[in-house]
Amino acid sequence: MADSAKWYVVHTYSGYENAVKTSIEKFVTGRNMEDMILRIEIPMENVTEITESGASKEVARKVFPGYVLIKMIMTDETWHLVRNVRGVTGFVGTANKAIPLTEEEVLEEVRVMSQHIDRLEGYVEAMAQLRRLEDVEVRRGPTSSRMLLSDLADTAEILRNGRDLVWTVHGEGVWNVDGEIVVQVCENLLTNAFRHSRSQVEVSVSAEGGALCVVVSDDGRGFSRRALERAMEPFYREVSGGRMGMGLHICKLLCERHGGDLSICNNAKGGGLVCASFAFQGPLLKK
Repeated sequence: MADSAKWYVVHTYSGYENAVKTSIEKFVTGRNMEDMILRIEIPMENVTEITESGASKEVARKVFPGYVLIKMIMTDETWHLVRNVRGVTGFVGTANKAIPLTEEEVLEEVRVMSQHIDRLEGYVEAMAQLRRLEDVEVRRGPTSSRMLLSDLADTAEILRNGRDLVWTVHGEGVWNVDGEIVVQVCENLLTNAFRHSRSQVEVSVSAEGGALCVVVSDDGRGFSRRALERAMEPFYREVSGGRMGMGLHICKLLCERHGGDLSICNNAKGGGLVCASFAFQGPLLKK
């Protein structure tokens, strides 16, 4: 019978994932349904954070907040058991039918999570190495806009998790920038934007006036008044556990090293908006 079990995605209220998992496990044990509901998983990732003392520590974080994966045999009984657990809002699927993940989709989820973790770990490792930002040397050089935008698009695809992404690009060609610094800053901004967005992130890239400008905007709750004043201070953190300021602080310093700047505000829809600029300090090379 276990061979007929499939993976289903259950949506929960944010912050209820662990409670939902525990409740279902208790029901399964109490009703002797271990052969009907086989596994319950909350995808997690290990992320390295830098403490105020400069030390690094490993913390676990949910990859897909608000979702729980369940391997189960779908019947009226199992459907009602899961659906009626407190904190569950429903199965992913049509209005009245839960749609199981295909084997390919399960493998794709694993692949995407692996890529996401690898990129975040690579970013944190790079950030930890920048103990003395005044020693960072900016190596400007001809950088293909297509190559740089392709790298950013790959990162965005990993992070978007079903949310919409809108690109606007002006001034494509060859840019006189340090590609590594630009990508490093932009990956951090994309990570923050997708983490806090509800359904859409907008990215505007323009090359004009002697600088490359990247604007990343989301449709989330935006920056609090306190965050607008202090978010770029080192180790600033929102009381609610929201936007973390260490990344923004480092990104601002990197932008300044590149002759540009980093600024934050809230957009017209109330979401967060971050603008990063990188000076060419030389003529823009045309195709």
